[in-house]
Amino acid sequence: MKRRLPLVLAALAATIAAPVSAQPSAPVAEAPAGPIDFTVHGDAFAVTAPAGYCTPTGARATQMDTANSWDSQNLTPVSLIRCGTEGEDYILVKTPRLDESIDLSRADFLGVMKDQFTAELIEQGLATGSRDLSKGSGIEVKIGGDSFGYRGADERCVYLGGSLEAAGADGRKVAGQVGVCITLVRGRLLTVNAYDFGPGADAAAMMARAREMAATIT
Repeated sequence: MKRRLPLVLAALAATIAAPVSAQPSAPVAEAPAGPIDFTVHGDAFAVTAPAGYCTPTGARATQMDTANSWDSQNLTPVSLIRCGTEGEDYILVKTPRLDESIDLSRADFLGVMKDQFTAELIEQGLATGSRDLSKGSGIEVKIGGDSFGYRGADERCVYLGGSLEAAGADGRKVAGQVGVCITLVRGRLLTVNAYDFGPGADAAAMMARAREMAATIT
C-alpha cells in the first residue's frame, strides 16, 4: 500500500470535498432516493440511500456536480442531500480518479490503510482540498480541521472524522462536521462521506451514517 500513495491521498482528499453550503445557494429540488446504481471505471455497483435523503435535481444537482468536479483526486458517482434542507446536510460517494483495482481482501486492505493517515498526510490532504476549492471557486480558500483525523477502524471501514472549516478570502466562512468510511468493494476503493454544516452536528453521528450507507454497497 505504500506504493499506492496516490490512492491513499485520494481517499483523504475525498473527505475535503468542497462544502456545498460554501457555494452560492441554489433552489432546492430533489427526488426521494431508493437503490442507486452507479459505476466505477466501468464496474457496476449499487447503494441504498439512508432514510430521509434525496437525490438532488435541477439547479441544486448542477451546483453539487460543479463542486464535485473541482475534486482533482476523485470522481463522485453518488450525491445525496437531506430531503427538504438547503444543502447543509449531504452525503457523497467518491472513488479515486486513478483507475487502479486493489488485489486485497477487505480485511487486509483495512489493516494496511488504517496505518496510513499520519498528521503529515492529513495536512497534505487539507492543502489539496484548499487548492482544489480555491481553483474551482475562483476565491482563495483555506480548509482547516483542528479536530479532524483518523478515528479508528472496524471490519467494514477505516474512519476519518471531525470538524472542518472553509474560510475564503472574501470573508465567507462555513464550519461543520464530517464522518467518512473508507472501504473496499470488489477491489475498488470507495469512500462514503457524510457532512453536516448545520448547528449541533456531530462527527460520530456522521461516521455512523457513512458506515450505514457503505454497508449497503453491492
